[in-house]
Amino acid sequence: MEVAGLLRDAGCSDVVIAAGLLHDLVEDTHVTVAELTTQFGAEVANLVQAVSEDASLPTYRERKQMLRQQVRDAGRDAGLVFAADKIAKVRELPDRVRRDHARLDATGSGHHARDRLNRYHQQRLEHYRESLRMLGGVAPQHPLVDRLADELDNYPTATRTAITGERI
Repeated sequence: MEVAGLLRDAGCSDVVIAAGLLHDLVEDTHVTVAELTTQFGAEVANLVQAVSEDASLPTYRERKQMLRQQVRDAGRDAGLVFAADKIAKVRELPDRVRRDHARLDATGSGHHARDRLNRYHQQRLEHYRESLRMLGGVAPQHPLVDRLADELDNYPTATRTAITGERI
């Protein structure tokens, strides 16, 4: 809902807003692009497909690199859906980091588990920054791209410290 709301507030078309509402459907359910096409039309389905990663790629970095390329190739509207999704993800990351660390603390997990978790969160942040760079070419100076830049710039210091171990 947050993604669709961001797109609506940015003045995007109904097609882009609908794609924002449905953007995770193909990745998170058994719904196919063909079913989306039947129910919502080819424009919406194509945008959803453009922002859906290929789960068959073996590593996180490969999946995210291919996803960014896919979005770049699909153009501005896909880029706007992608930007709104990344804004939502950056906003939720501090709570996710705190929950993950609390879970590790509660289970008494060791240093290696914490290191793996921190590397995972660092990869996510790296993906968001790479996404911002890509979006600068797809939708330059669009308010959603600017907002993603602001979200990354204002990312809470305490969470950055939790992820990287650095003192800022």
